Amino acid sequence: MKCKYCGKEYSSKGIGTHIWRTHGEGQEFNPNTSNKKPWNLGLTKNTDIRVKRGSEKLLGKDPFIKGKIHSDESKKKMSLSAKKAFDKGIHANWKSRNIRSYPELYFDEVLKELNIFSKCQIEYPIKNGKYQYFLDFYFPEKNINLEIDGNQHRLNDRIISDKRRDSFLESIGIKVFRIKWRSPKEKEGKQYLVNKISDFLDFYENAEVV
Repeated sequence: MKCKYCGKEYSSKGIGTHIWRTHGEGQEFNPNTSNKKPWNLGLTKNTDIRVKRGSEKLLGKDPFIKGKIHSDESKKKMSLSAKKAFDKGIHANWKSRNIRSYPELYFDEVLKELNIFSKCQIEYPIKNGKYQYFLDFYFPEKNINLEIDGNQHRLNDRIISDKRRDSFLESIGIKVFRIKWRSPKEKEGKQYLVNKISDFLDFYENAEVV
């Protein structure tokens, strides 16, 4: 089914969740702020018979995740299948991301307020050999990529991959502007975002039309 707001295709079961999360009340939903507490919070097998029974039951089972031993022939088949997928551009890492983060949804509204949301493309895919990049916000008119970086971008391996990604984009003429996400619920975070949004707007307005 096609979303009546953004035109993206979803299954009949997924379209409702997509609209709720992306275009409805779900934009403000944060599962980390739920008031519902786990029933076993603070309980141990020494203080609660249910926890004790569950613990004893688990001890008698094999681990849920077990390594599977593949034959050499099986490994060759999987390797060949993966290479074919890479060549055709249908590898799992190249599929468009359907779930967007809260910071990205937040900047949807920011760009709408700035009257430039209609000029950008969301999750714009660009292929670079075996890599496939999805640009958070791409403005083709000025060849600008706006990226909103969550905490995962602070990890060493992500820093390296981000540098590789940005170097490639700049080599093909796409200018990258990154904003590190901070919560607007805190005073300092809100002021930080206001400053960064202002910097981006200057960057955008001063960029030449390609």
